[in-house]
Amino acid sequence: MMQLHHVELYSGVGGMRLAVQAALPPHVQYVCRKAFDVNTNANRVYEHNFNHAPSVLSLEHCTAADLYVKQQQQQQQQQQQQRPTLLQPQQHVEGVGVSRPTPLLWTLSPPCQPYTTTANSKQADAQDARAGSLAHLLQLMPQLQQLPSHILLENVPAFHASHSHQQLQAVLQQLGYHAVDVVLCPSQLGVPHLRRRHYTLAKLRHWQRAHPQHQQPPAHQQNHSSSSSSSSSSSSSSSSSSTDAFSKATAAQLQQLAHGQPAALVTAAAGQPRALRSYLQLDWSQASQPLRCCDAALQQQVARYALPLPRVGRYFKVLDLVAPGSSRHSNCFTKGYGRSILGTGSYLLEDAAAQLLARQDSRGRWHLERDPYCSSSSSSSSSLFGAARQAAESSQPCASAEQHSMLQQHAGDVMRDPEQQPPAGQGSSQVAEADVPPLLRVRCFTPREVASLQGFPASFSFPEAISDRQAYALLGNSVSVDAVSFLVRLLLEDVIGGA
Repeated sequence: MMQLHHVELYSGVGGMRLAVQAALPPHVQYVCRKAFDVNTNANRVYEHNFNHAPSVLSLEHCTAADLYVKQQQQQQQQQQQQRPTLLQPQQHVEGVGVSRPTPLLWTLSPPCQPYTTTANSKQADAQDARAGSLAHLLQLMPQLQQLPSHILLENVPAFHASHSHQQLQAVLQQLGYHAVDVVLCPSQLGVPHLRRRHYTLAKLRHWQRAHPQHQQPPAHQQNHSSSSSSSSSSSSSSSSSSTDAFSKATAAQLQQLAHGQPAALVTAAAGQPRALRSYLQLDWSQASQPLRCCDAALQQQVARYALPLPRVGRYFKVLDLVAPGSSRHSNCFTKGYGRSILGTGSYLLEDAAAQLLARQDSRGRWHLERDPYCSSSSSSSSSLFGAARQAAESSQPCASAEQHSMLQQHAGDVMRDPEQQPPAGQGSSQVAEADVPPLLRVRCFTPREVASLQGFPASFSFPEAISDRQAYALLGNSVSVDAVSFLVRLLLEDVIGGA
C-alpha cells in the first residue's frame, strides 16, 4: 500500500489533517509524521481527537533538523516490515512500473493577523512579529536534507499582495517547485458558509521525474524560471509554466480559480447547495412558550447561547443575521466570536422570528429595524409582539451609512471590554428575559455548528476542559476542511491517481 507522509505546520486543532485524510482514497495510507503548534489549547484538542500530541516547539526557533522526517520516527502502528532507506525512501507503485520517493506533504496555515486589517490594527505584513515564523521557515528550506514533495499553504486573501507572499514565491521558485495561487470559498462547494481564502499549491519539480505521465518544461523555461526575480515569480504563479506539473484538466481548473473564475470542477463538486438547517445542533423553532415555561435543558441552552437582550438592543442595526430556511450563507467566524458582537460572524434567528422581527433585503440579508425587545412595560409580553410587528412592517431601510456610523462608534468599546453587557437605549426598558420565547431569541451558533460549517466531521469533538469561547477562538483560527480537501485532491493527483 502506498503511503503519504504529512508534516502539519501550525497544526491548530487538526483541520488540515482531517482535510488530507478525507482527500485520500483507500489505497493510500495516511501517515502524520510531525505536527507543530504553540497553542496549548489547540494541542489539547488535537491530542483529544488524534491521540497525537503536537510539538510545542516554536517554528520561529526551529532548525532544519527539527523539520527533517526520519523513518524511525513513524508511530509503531504505521511502520512497515521493510523500511526504505533513510535519505530517500522508495515505494513501488502498482501499474506504473517504477519506484518513486514516498510523497511528503507540508501544510501550513500561518497567522493571518499580519495581513488583516481590524478596528484596532492595520496590515503590518512582514514587519509584524507574527510573520516571523513563516519567514524563518522559508530561510530554512534551502538547508533541508529532504524537501517536501508537495506544499499547501492557506491564509486570508490579502496574503497574496504581501511581502511574505513574494518571499514564499521566490523560495519555491529557487528550490524548483511548480506553484500556483488560487482563491476558494466553501460556498463554491455547496456549503452555506463564507470563508474565502488564499491557497498556494506547490509541487517539487524533480519529484515529478519519477512520474512519466508528467512532462517537464523545456530547459529554457527552467533556466528562465530560476533567474526570474521574486516579483516576476509572483505573476508567473498563474501562468502555464506554474501548472505544467499538473494534468491538463487540473491545470485548467487551477487557472480558473487563480483568476477568480468559477471552475467547472468546483461546480460539479458542489452539487445541490446544502441547507443551513442541516448543520444546526439546536432547534428552537417550536419553542414558542415564554422561557419561564420551558424545561430546564432548554433554559440552559438559552442562557448559554442566546444574546443578552440589552446587547441586541444596542447593536440590532449591525447584527449579521441568518435564518435556517433562508438562502443566505453564514459569514466567516473569527476567533472573537462569542466575545465581540461586530464583525466576528453570523448570528441565528429562527425562520418564524425572522419573518416577525426583521425584514430581508434583495441580497437575502436580514435586518432588525428597531430593538424588538424594547417595551414601555417590562412585564408586558404583548408589547413585545406589537413592537416586533411594527418593525417587520416598517418600510424604512437600515441605511448602510448608519450601520457604518454605529460600527465606528461601538467597535472600540466592544473590543476593549468584550465582557461588558451594553445597556439598553436611554429612556427605554427591556422586557424580562423570562417573558421572551426561545423562538424569538437571537442566538450564537454553537461550537459544534461552527465546526460543521467548516467541514469538521461529526466524530470531531472538544475536551470538556475547553470552554465555548476557547472553542470559538480555535475554530476561528482553523481552516475550511471542505475547501482544503478539495484542493488536496488536485495537488496530489499524481499520488492518488485521480481517485
